[in-house]
Amino acid sequence: RSREAKLAEVRARMGERRQDVLLLSDPEDVAWLLNVRTRDSLQAIPERRHVVPIPRSRMIVPSAGPILWFVEATRLEPALAQDVAGMVTLCAPKTFQAALAAAASGRSVAANLRKMSYGDAAIVRGVGEIADDAAVAQARWVKHPNEIIAARDGHLVDGAAVIRFLTWLLSAVKEGP
Repeated sequence: RSREAKLAEVRARMGERRQDVLLLSDPEDVAWLLNVRTRDSLQAIPERRHVVPIPRSRMIVPSAGPILWFVEATRLEPALAQDVAGMVTLCAPKTFQAALAAAASGRSVAANLRKMSYGDAAIVRGVGEIADDAAVAQARWVKHPNEIIAARDGHLVDGAAVIRFLTWLLSAVKEGP
């Protein structure tokens, strides 16, 4: 689905639940919602071809108004930054806590508490109300047919590696210590 459709669904759900702000602390949730990927995750393990890289980021989604995406703009392809420009406002990560306090002030904030830091939760609790809501994470668990194919391919690669290891282990044990 398009990022516009996903954002519209998220905001409609927020309206149904009377949530003023949605905080996405998990970069995977942000990447899924915006349909974006970057090369960030590949830097640590460049030999992996089945890695789905995601941008290191967080997002504040108000029920109305501009969506704030806290990500290093230099990590995004220029075309991506241009594609999302009308939909989200790119913000420097160092401004996140101040923006969170302003967005949460006197409001109901929904967030996946299992992915939120204690410090960020304390900021929200100090100025507003917080509710546990993992709806975006749960939505991304529903896989597209291409993702299912990639997962199956990954299991085949993993299974072959396990078989090679067990074969090596059997011969190594026979040879002694």
